[in-house]
Amino acid sequence: LLILLKKEFICKVVGFYQLIWHHQGFHQQILGIKMTNPSYEGKKASDLPDTATLSAIVYGKKGCGKTSFAASGGDRTVMIYPGAGISGAKTLRSPWFKKEIRTDPFVVELHEDLNEKRMPKKATLFDQITRAIDWWLKNRIDDWDTMVIDDVANTRKAAMFKGFEINQIAGLSTALSKTETHGVPMPGIQDFGQEMNVMQWFVESYIEILEEAKKNFLVLAHERYTFSKPKDSKGNVIIGDKDIIDGIRPAFVGRTMPDDITTNFDEVWHLTKIGSSDSAIVKLDAYGDSQILANTRHAGVLKAFEKDPNFKDIMERIKKAQGK
Repeated sequence: LLILLKKEFICKVVGFYQLIWHHQGFHQQILGIKMTNPSYEGKKASDLPDTATLSAIVYGKKGCGKTSFAASGGDRTVMIYPGAGISGAKTLRSPWFKKEIRTDPFVVELHEDLNEKRMPKKATLFDQITRAIDWWLKNRIDDWDTMVIDDVANTRKAAMFKGFEINQIAGLSTALSKTETHGVPMPGIQDFGQEMNVMQWFVESYIEILEEAKKNFLVLAHERYTFSKPKDSKGNVIIGDKDIIDGIRPAFVGRTMPDDITTNFDEVWHLTKIGSSDSAIVKLDAYGDSQILANTRHAGVLKAFEKDPNFKDIMERIKKAQGK
C-alpha cells in the first residue's frame, strides 16, 4: 500500500511540474508571469574571441624565482604584499633584481597593527587585500596590466582570521576570543573549513573580476609535498623505509584544497631553481607529470622546458599565437 501511495504521489508531482514548465498558459493565467522564448543559439568555436589575459598560480620552493618571474612582466605590474608587519618586497630592492630584471613595478605593502606577541590587534588584513585590488581597478585601471599576490601564505593567514571573525559572528566558533585571550591562533575544525571557503571565494571572485577587466592575475605560492608509505609487491607497508613523495602541489589549505583550488586558474606553473650562485638557471614547468602538478591552456606556445622564464615574453608569445 505504501509503495502504491508513493508511486501515485510521484506521478502527481511529476505531472504538476510538467504542467508548470510545458504549459505557458499556466504561467500567464495563474502566476501572472509573461513567458519569453530565450535563444539558445550558440556560436562556432572559431567565432569565439581569444582571451589576451590569463590567471595563474606560480609556485615553487623559497628562493626559486617566483617574485622575479612575476615582476618580469614589466613596469605595468602591481605587486601586493600582505604581511604581518615585515616587508615582503626584499627581492625587488636587491642589487641583483635591479641589474638582471630591471623593471619597476608598483608595490603595495599591507600590514596590520600587532601586539607584543606579533598577533594582529584586529584582523583587517584580508579586507585590506580585497580593498587594495578594488582600489586599483577603480582608480588606476589604465596604469597596469597584471595583479600579483605575493604570496598566498600570508593571504591564507589573513583568511584564517577572517574565518574566525565570520564563525564567531555566526555563533559557530569561539576561536577568535580564544586567540585574543591566549595570544596564539586556536582554530577548531570548523574554522579550517571556513578558511577554505574564504580562500575559494577570493580566488573564484577575483579571477572573474580581473578577467572581465582584461587584467592578468598571478598568485605566488610555496610548494607542498604529499607522501605515502612504501609498500612491497604484496601491498604491505614496509616498516622503517622513508615515505615516498606522491606529489608536489601549491601550498594552499588542507589535503584536498590544493587540487580543488587550482582548477579555477588558466595556468598552474611550477618553478625549479637548478644549480647555485651565478650559474643557476630557473626552469618553468607548465605541463607537469605524475608527480608535479602543472598545466596550461597554451600548449604549443609554452615549451616543455622554459629556461629562465620571463612573464612579459610569455605573454607576447601568447598574443602572437592568437594573432594579436
